[in-house]
Order: sequence, then C-alpha cells, then structure tokens
Amino acid sequence: MRYVVRNGTPADLVAEWRVLEPARRTFFSRSRPSRTLKTRMRLDAESHEVRALDWTIRSRAWKGR
Repeated sequence: MRYVVRNGTPADLVAEWRVLEPARRTFFSRSRPSRTLKTRMRLDAESHEVRALDWTIRSRAWKGR
C-alpha cells in the first residue's frame, strides 16, 4: 500500500492512499474496484491538536475479454 503526505490547500497537510479490492469476474467483463482514502489535517500549534477530515473516493477499472 503506497501513500503520499503533501501540503494542502486549505488544509496544512493531506494524506492520500489507494486500496485495491479483489477483482470480480462477470460473464462479459472483469472489474477491479479501488478506493482512494484521503485525510485533510489542520495543525493547531497553540493547543497542540491535529484536526482531521476523512473522505473516500471510489473508482472502478473495467477490463473486457
């Protein structure tokens, strides 16, 4: 599993990684769904806190026969 942590706008940091699910086969095609998970982080130096917001982006890769 690969991940990236980068500077973000409007957040201070953004962590992002991709999770592949097992391939599924139907009669005519094969799909391999994936999810991209992202976390936006805002650093608060005064209170020594990290505020985070998580979200998921779903995508599907199709392969024909």
